[in-house]
Amino acid sequence: MIIISTSLFLVSLVFASQVMFGSAHEDEAPRLVRILSIDGGGVRGVIPLTILSEIERRTGKPISESFDVITGTSTGGVIALSLSAPADDGTGPRYTADELLALYTTRGEEIFGSKHKNYFSFGGLLRPRYSSKGLESLSVELLGSTALSSSLVPVAVTAFDIRHDAPIVFESQRAKLDPGENFLMKDVAIGTSSAPTYFPPKRMESFYGQECCVVDGGVVQNNPSLVGYSLAKEIYPRAQDVLLVSLGTGKISAPLDDERMKDAGATTWIKPIVTMGINGVASLVDDQMRRLVSSSSSGSIIGVSERYFRLQPDIPEKLGALDKTTPEHVAALLEVARGFVNENQEKIESLAGILSRPIHSTPIASVHA
Repeated sequence: MIIISTSLFLVSLVFASQVMFGSAHEDEAPRLVRILSIDGGGVRGVIPLTILSEIERRTGKPISESFDVITGTSTGGVIALSLSAPADDGTGPRYTADELLALYTTRGEEIFGSKHKNYFSFGGLLRPRYSSKGLESLSVELLGSTALSSSLVPVAVTAFDIRHDAPIVFESQRAKLDPGENFLMKDVAIGTSSAPTYFPPKRMESFYGQECCVVDGGVVQNNPSLVGYSLAKEIYPRAQDVLLVSLGTGKISAPLDDERMKDAGATTWIKPIVTMGINGVASLVDDQMRRLVSSSSSGSIIGVSERYFRLQPDIPEKLGALDKTTPEHVAALLEVARGFVNENQEKIESLAGILSRPIHSTPIASVHA
């Protein structure tokens, strides 16, 4: 069911972008559109944040100035919102990637700790593993009463609306034009992170009173690259070139024994089939985006052949937990992330060089009107 829903979601996104492409103003001629996509993965968000911190260090700019569109799912959605939220004094973004990384490495226990754990959930079988109080509290601290419409850069965050049985994308550009599409950033952050079996669904209400009840966007799109690409095509339909940076939270390889699985029933399949659904769709999106970006870009604007960067380390299965926040576990994730950055110095330097150039696109504000 997840895979079917995801397939329909991907088709609808591509169709929508093509429709909007033809309706844009012909006198706009943007050049390069730069897209950042961040996967879901709970505490494993330290991996993309480590990469983003390195990009900020090399470019000397906040992430919101290096990209024209930012999209995220689950923990990636929280990161996307936090990096695009304006500071209280209006001088720039509220957080740097390094500041968010420090938060992820020191305060995960406030969300996944024993204080908020439901001890009789039996691993999420009977009820959510955690109450949402810690997630709610930290989201309020992070994003306060900031509206989605105030985002410094076009941002899109995915979730699934269980009330209407459909995927939902919270978009700042739509929010700027329609109060019915405008929500508090903190609510969007909670909603996109409310993973089934981990947290209860999040009930939300827009500024105009529209209601929804959402769960983690990872159930339909843990790798939201296509969401970002479609939105970029919609906002910047005449961009001459595309740069897409897609950050994962660690790829886990856990092959199954075919002899063991040939007679397996529901209780044996329930865990691996969820992993297969999430990893399989993410890998499929990765492959399709690589082809799509390659076919839709000439490279003439940025002068390089590589315009699609999928940055994701392989991680051992023991580091795959979304909710393990012990100092030892977080330190191990950091070690993997820093090792990946060190091993990919040349690629990250090339990317930072592209992002440092004064090439940007001018959005078409009336695209949704």
